Amino acid sequence: QIFVPRAMSSMMTKTTEEACKATIKEYLDITLPDCFIPELGEAKQGKVRDIYFAGKNVVMVTNDRVSAFDFILPNLIPFKGQVLCGISEWAFQETKDIVPNAL
Repeated sequence: QIFVPRAMSSMMTKTTEEACKATIKEYLDITLPDCFIPELGEAKQGKVRDIYFAGKNVVMVTNDRVSAFDFILPNLIPFKGQVLCGISEWAFQETKDIVPNAL
């Protein structure tokens, strides 16, 4: 099963590279550089994640920031956070019988 962000699902029916690029350009202004969840308190900000410590729980929010060689790049990548979360969810599901995990 492949994780596809809702906003990109219509793009999957288009077959040309130009159509894909047009869809991505449409969402360039809708990126998540930071995450602020006041109910969880102050976040510890990493290079590409915001991390909240809420009691016994740890909440990690993957955003659209990009880093290379420990440097945060100025451009954001649309859907990056969604795709990385989808990959993590898949990996956790696939290994839950091997080792306890966050799910």
